Amino acid sequence: MSPRRQFLSGAEYDRRVVQLHEQLPEKATARQRESVKRAELELMIDHKLGLDFPAARREALWDVQQRIDRKRFRLLAAGIIDKLLPGFLTCRSHHMAQTAIDLYATVLDDDELKRFFGAAEMNDWREPG
Repeated sequence: MSPRRQFLSGAEYDRRVVQLHEQLPEKATARQRESVKRAELELMIDHKLGLDFPAARREALWDVQQRIDRKRFRLLAAGIIDKLLPGFLTCRSHHMAQTAIDLYATVLDDDELKRFFGAAEMNDWREPG
């Protein structure tokens, strides 16, 4: 029989995330902000996927997160275009959410995706078939 997987509780996750942000200096450097983002992802993994989630897969999730962050800049530009073409931002936002799920799916299986995003939330963004 395999040992039961351990998870960080929701309350402990919340407490540690708040602590991370409280410790961040007011004029934080880019490196400090990135370090907090990485630590926050690690806490999310501990909470949603388990404390024993493999290091190599954690690193792969960090790579995915960085790719998504770079794409967010494009979404900001879409906000400007939306002023000229109403509805453009909604379309781009949906596309961004779908892209994020697809990128995370390169690392996580379906059960892990549901735990990471929440089953209902993930299904809201998944395109049919």
